[in-house]
Amino acid sequence: VTVFAPVSNFPLVPIASKLWGWPIAGFLDLIGWFSASIFAFFIARKYGSRIVRKIVSIDNILRLESMISEKDRFLAATIIRLLVPLDIVSYAFGLFSKISLRTYALSSLVGIIPYAFAIAYAGSLDLQTQIIALLMGGILIVIVWIFNIQNIKKRYLENKK
Repeated sequence: VTVFAPVSNFPLVPIASKLWGWPIAGFLDLIGWFSASIFAFFIARKYGSRIVRKIVSIDNILRLESMISEKDRFLAATIIRLLVPLDIVSYAFGLFSKISLRTYALSSLVGIIPYAFAIAYAGSLDLQTQIIALLMGGILIVIVWIFNIQNIKKRYLENKK
């Protein structure tokens, strides 16, 4: 659970996968990551920038906020959670958006599910396969990220006209 960087349970996922099997480890990851995202959202919504400023960079949050479509909050929140599975997103939504907790919770859950189970499954594999999967996943994430950044920039420039 990463609510306060750089603390993360990520290194524990392979251990949990080996101990309990990847489905249980995935479910536990899902519970932990989901609860952390809701907690971060709540901290930002309740206590505002004075607390959030001590945890994450406000500039990073503002950059993320500029990518969110106002009319498609659920879809935008889900896509952003899929692209950036970090709690900085939770702080950004809690602090700067008007999205409801219910909508954010559902979009966060949908966005976290693939990561929780994919990482738990990868944690159950042998080390060599884990490294290969990590490299392939990283390359895929970079490709998707570049593609989406280009589309976001294009839409931003079109809206600016």
